[in-house]
Amino acid sequence: MTGYTYYLPIAVHQLSSGQLPWSTEAVGPREPVIILVTDGWARVVYNGVERELERRTILCCNASSSLEWAAEKAFKAIVVEYRALTLDGMPPSPSGLPEKPVKGSSDAFIQTCRLLELAWANRQEKPLEPQRIFLELLTALLEQHKQAGDGVDMPWLTNVLDLLHRRFKEEWSREALSAYAEVSVEHLSRVFRKKTGLTYTSYLNLMRVREAQLLILKGLVPNLNEIARHVGYRDGYYLSKKFKALLDLSPANYRNKPRRIVASTYNYTEMLIGLGVEPVLGAYSAWSNHRQLGHPSEEGMRELCWSEGIGSYKALERLQPDVILVTGDIQEDWQLYRYAAVEAIPMTKLPWREQFRRVAEIAGKRKAAEETIKRYDRMAAESNARLDTNQVFRGTAAVWEIYADAAYVFHCGFGRGTPVLYDDLGFRVPQELVDRGIMDKGYLSFPVKEVPDIDCDYLFITMAHDSLAFRQLLQSETWSRLTAVCWDNVHILNDFGKFYGIDPGSIELQLESLMNCLLP
Repeated sequence: MTGYTYYLPIAVHQLSSGQLPWSTEAVGPREPVIILVTDGWARVVYNGVERELERRTILCCNASSSLEWAAEKAFKAIVVEYRALTLDGMPPSPSGLPEKPVKGSSDAFIQTCRLLELAWANRQEKPLEPQRIFLELLTALLEQHKQAGDGVDMPWLTNVLDLLHRRFKEEWSREALSAYAEVSVEHLSRVFRKKTGLTYTSYLNLMRVREAQLLILKGLVPNLNEIARHVGYRDGYYLSKKFKALLDLSPANYRNKPRRIVASTYNYTEMLIGLGVEPVLGAYSAWSNHRQLGHPSEEGMRELCWSEGIGSYKALERLQPDVILVTGDIQEDWQLYRYAAVEAIPMTKLPWREQFRRVAEIAGKRKAAEETIKRYDRMAAESNARLDTNQVFRGTAAVWEIYADAAYVFHCGFGRGTPVLYDDLGFRVPQELVDRGIMDKGYLSFPVKEVPDIDCDYLFITMAHDSLAFRQLLQSETWSRLTAVCWDNVHILNDFGKFYGIDPGSIELQLESLMNCLLP
């Protein structure tokens, strides 16, 4: 059938911690996969964002996804690799599967996965059975995704919400929005309220007040009338009226209250704690020295539950934060704005110092942040002076994480000590990585055996699984010809926890470790 996309299972297997979901059974480039967690728990870094996977969680990965393990306990999952193809050679249609973890899969869905696993094992006897069950699985997953109410089945609603988030300062009528969405006024009003719980005018007011909260917290626009005009109101009086209706506080009283902050990433949690501010809810890494702060308190659990996206909406409702610090990825969760103002920080685009300043600005700790940055800058200057004294050549350097089935090389947007190496100590990114687009993408993935294709003067491995592929790499002829190997400049640090973060505390530890490598 012309233009029709067919979905075919190509591998079904079990997944344990430390493994990548793509099997060696699948020939050729990676294919998309569906992961169903059947037991245990794991904390992973999925496409650069921390996620928590627990039993009954579904994760759909495309061929270019990156998946890194941070911590796990008795983790088990079923993985279905599949291929999308057309008969006329046209690109396959988008699958419409969720891009974020989906929690709470039904018993029927789990049973279908197990039936598919069994059918795959017996595919020689019944070759069409895996395909039949796989289509049932896809249908069930798409239906579950639609019932979640995320707007996938109504792209016009997503477009309208995006418009209101980008252009909330402007006045919008129902007629203008319905024309933009290409639906009737009645349909827009009915569906908008059903999906968001608000009328479009209430939603617009919500966005304006949330932006006013951020401006007040940052202290950049002290005049209330200026804030009002900035967010789309005619004057400060009208803003105060809407502000108090939502928050039960006047803007003046809000400005002086203690700040209640939610940190949605490990880095922002560590940044806040380094500034002497404990988030009311935070993401704590397994290697954090502060993880005990995430234990239950008089207000309830203080640690985010990543299997529900940014965390439990019930917890957000109970804790009533002022602001949620998020990355651009999580900013797209429109539900967050119901509970607090949302400050989106482009984690992979901003240098760590600027991210730290943004977090400090929200926390009201600008002075403390600048003192921390100055202290680190002095450490970096002293380190450079020592390297100069010892005539250490600042050549090209690459930072790798090597897993059983793939290797990842990083640039500054994803940490791993690269901000220290490239920005502070003056090492250079290998030209081959620049040509392949690492400056824009932030990281690149390779088969393990292709690591030696990236020649460099210094090679740092911050994480390495003791796999057959890694052992074969170290014994290969191509590895032995690497410049870094010939000059004895290969450093296997194998400390994911120390090198993952971009908070000042982690950066200082990374500088110390790298200097120990360069000046043993």
